[in-house]
Amino acid sequence: MPLTGHGPRARRRIHLRSQWGTLFVAVPVAVMTYALDRFWWFDRIPDWLPVAVLVAFALLNALLAESAWRNLGHGLTERHLVVQTGAVIRTREALERAGIIGWTFHQTFFQRRRGLADLHATTAAGGEVVVAPDIPVDLAADLANRATPGMLEDLLA
Repeated sequence: MPLTGHGPRARRRIHLRSQWGTLFVAVPVAVMTYALDRFWWFDRIPDWLPVAVLVAFALLNALLAESAWRNLGHGLTERHLVVQTGAVIRTREALERAGIIGWTFHQTFFQRRRGLADLHATTAAGGEVVVAPDIPVDLAADLANRATPGMLEDLLA
């Protein structure tokens, strides 16, 4: 089934989150670059190698983030809520709409600044929750309202 994507704000958040790994690799690269000039046992390592490793790592993280964003989406059928996530391994979860017993909107500080939330559909079966991450808040409220009509009427009024 065609899924609804979570938009450019989710894309930006996924890309920023994926580059934390690059930041952690930058510290050892900086130390190694400093050590290339100071210690004789690093003489055999070319000067450009640490920077090339850092650039390659940043590009790999960007590719994985783009893959994660392209695989992020949700859908609603007559009987099921469908959520898809994943970067390398894509997972698609389907939850029967009749089994949804509640909704939770979870926002971190950074999600709140971007207008995003993690939408949790709670159920008494299986893993007890299906999460649609980094979904725009208005889209999350609309999805929850369409999936379980009447459950959120008091909150959305």
